[in-house]
Amino acid sequence: LDQVCRISDSLVDLVKSILSTRQFDREGVTVAAEIVRVREVFDTAVGLIDPREAQMKARDLHVSMPEALTVWADRILLQRILLNLLSNAIKYSAPGSPIEVSAQATLPRTEAQRRHWRRTSNEAALVEIVVRDHGKGIPPEQIPLLFNRFVRLPRDLASKIPGTGLGLYLCRVLAESMGGRIWVESSGLEGDGSTFHLLLPTPPPQALRAHASQPLRLPAVPERV
Repeated sequence: LDQVCRISDSLVDLVKSILSTRQFDREGVTVAAEIVRVREVFDTAVGLIDPREAQMKARDLHVSMPEALTVWADRILLQRILLNLLSNAIKYSAPGSPIEVSAQATLPRTEAQRRHWRRTSNEAALVEIVVRDHGKGIPPEQIPLLFNRFVRLPRDLASKIPGTGLGLYLCRVLAESMGGRIWVESSGLEGDGSTFHLLLPTPPPQALRAHASQPLRLPAVPERV
C-alpha cells in the first residue's frame, strides 16, 4: 500500500507539473507582485514539505536571513520555488545531513542587472536567497541542462528518487517572470552537495512609500464589563 501511495503521488505531481507548464506556455505567468517578507514565505514553505521526503529523519536546518528582509515578488510563486528547492535538497542528500539557507541584500552582478534595477539610490537593489545541501552534487558538465524541461540526471533515473524533471524548469520560469534569476553551483563531488542561488529585486521606492503611509490599525479594545 505504501508503494502504491508513492506511485500515485508521483503521478499526481507529474500531471500537476505538466499542466502548469502547458498553462505557462499558453497564457504566460501571472505575477501579483507585492512587498514580501522572505522569512515568512520561507517558514510557510518549510511547513509544506512532505514528511516522507525527509525520510522520517531529523534534519539540521541552518537559516540565516534578516526578519525584515523583503523582495518585490509574488508570494505564491516564491513559496513554490522555495518549496521545490528545499524538497530537492532533502531528496538528494543523505538523511541527517544539514541543509543551509541564507538570504541577504546584494549588488547587481552584471551590467544588464544594473540597468534593470537602476531605480533606487540604495545600491543593494537585489536579494539573493541561497539553498545548499551536502549531497551527491551535480556533475558540472550536466549543470547547463538542469533547468530545461523533463531533465533528470542519468544517475537519478537509475535511482529510486522520485521526480518529474519539471521542478527546476518551473523554478526558472517563475523566477524570470518576477524579474529574477536562478542558477546552481556544484563540484559534482559526493558530500560537497549543490548550492542554488535565487536572485530577486527589492521593492521599488514607490511601493515602500505607499506601504509606509498606510495607517496603523490597532486591535480593538474590548469594553470593560
